[in-house]
Amino acid sequence: MSFLDNDNESSSQEKLVARINQLESEISKLKESLQLGKLREQYLDLKGASNYLGVSPRSLFRIMIEGELSYTIIGRRKKILVSELEEYIDKRKTAALGSIL
Repeated sequence: MSFLDNDNESSSQEKLVARINQLESEISKLKESLQLGKLREQYLDLKGASNYLGVSPRSLFRIMIEGELSYTIIGRRKKILVSELEEYIDKRKTAALGSIL
């Protein structure tokens, strides 16, 4: 009987280790999502925002003046929330076309 007991114990230990690994993975994903949430609420200056979008600062300024992208004036500087940049990107996305065949 002791052999069977050892088998059951090792099986239980393997299940426990697998569950711990799964929980660690889920915790890691939660930490990443929390960091992303903090990033979304950070302000970028015009240079940082233009780098984020991949456009020149002049193009970004034109987009802001045309009212396509909202911004906040802090002191004498214009700042843009990362979440606003993401919303702007989402608005400009186009759907993938079907097959050309």
